[in-house]
Amino acid sequence: MGIRQNMGHWALRAALAAISVTAAFTQSALSAQEQTIVVEGMVTNSGGEAVAGASVILEGKGQTNSQQTKTNAEGKFRFSASSSGTYAITAEKSGIRSQVIEPLELSAGAKKTVRIIIDNAAASASPGEMEFADEPNFTVAGVTDWSGAGGHGSDTSLRTSESLTRETMALKPRGTEVGSASAAEKSAEAHRLQGELDERSGDPLRAVHEFELAATLDPSEQNYFEWGTELLLHRASSPAVVVFKKGTLAHRTSARMLTGLGAALYAGGSYEEAASQLCRASDLEPENPTPYLFLGKVEITAVVALPCGEQKLARFFQQQPGNALANYYFAMVLLNQGREATNSTRIGKAQELLEKAVAIDPKLGEGYLQLGILYAGEGANDRAIADYIKAVEVSPGISEPHYRLSQIYKRIGEKTKAEQEIQLYRAAEKQEADEAERQRREVQQFLIILKAPGAVSPR
Repeated sequence: MGIRQNMGHWALRAALAAISVTAAFTQSALSAQEQTIVVEGMVTNSGGEAVAGASVILEGKGQTNSQQTKTNAEGKFRFSASSSGTYAITAEKSGIRSQVIEPLELSAGAKKTVRIIIDNAAASASPGEMEFADEPNFTVAGVTDWSGAGGHGSDTSLRTSESLTRETMALKPRGTEVGSASAAEKSAEAHRLQGELDERSGDPLRAVHEFELAATLDPSEQNYFEWGTELLLHRASSPAVVVFKKGTLAHRTSARMLTGLGAALYAGGSYEEAASQLCRASDLEPENPTPYLFLGKVEITAVVALPCGEQKLARFFQQQPGNALANYYFAMVLLNQGREATNSTRIGKAQELLEKAVAIDPKLGEGYLQLGILYAGEGANDRAIADYIKAVEVSPGISEPHYRLSQIYKRIGEKTKAEQEIQLYRAAEKQEADEAERQRREVQQFLIILKAPGAVSPR
């Protein structure tokens, strides 16, 4: 995508370098059995009685596959894994409160024994049972410095992240029916409502605390989602990821929870993992457009092909061919992988989709921008200029069309117009950069306060 493809390089984790085989013969002769990671244990209730037939799931951080087994008559289970890393174990059974054990740092050849205690769902939560920690202590070290991403258009990641956050908030339900809820659920509902009031009154830290209490008392899908979106709203992406991951473990069939996790991962710069979670959400609810729309936003920012992105966005387009964004995002997937001359068929298809997208939605400024880029690449300057001007007309807040107009005018000798456009570009870029810096400062301040002992969860 030209200049746009340079965005987000900082966020992509470098691939691990291949380790040279320098060990002695005895090292290379280690058996696979010696390298196998073993996790075993027992699931009981609080009275120490074995829970037979409980589902136990082992998940590795950053891994797409998980293992699942059932406890035997003695409540015991066993897993074998081959990759070192951070793992979480979840135990659950119908009618029984689920419990999560994490993190487990496991290396090759390790053997870990754990005991998981789960109780009846109707029982009141024991102190700290579903909490992350008595005193949340999220560090500031991982704060994303969006303004330092470098290069033209580097703030696009921030703007896309902000858009994802707003749309994630829109997924929150408005009002709930308490009905014949238990005492714990009613208390949780009170904390959740108080959190909403605190947010509206401008006290986000207190709101975070209230949403945390609500999720502790009643680990429902809604309470986890409220807690995660409150953190994401205030750009505390790392804590939001932690909350959404807990929520997805507790509510594995919630497409909304996975979508929130994808948005939080994107906000933290983890594009590939974000795409993976959004693809999972789209598989849970194939007819729901929301995960596809979020996935499309991630796709246009990433500079490499994302896992499952093309497949899922192609499905979205096939399901909703009359949706402007379905056409636009599928076109962007094709362009991400089709810039080479050998992929002229993909480029032609992308151009057709973009033309259709702006015909469906004449206010789609990004569609005109991409059409302008394609026509400029073909040497059709008049068409490119017309599309760039249209992009500015319908989306006056974006700077890139001005930059690209200045380059065309410069090439064709229109020096005055070129200078006018570069001045407009600089003004728009400064406005975008100022906004990015303001957002970055808010992130730092929020997380610094959040880290302070007792600031969020006084006991």
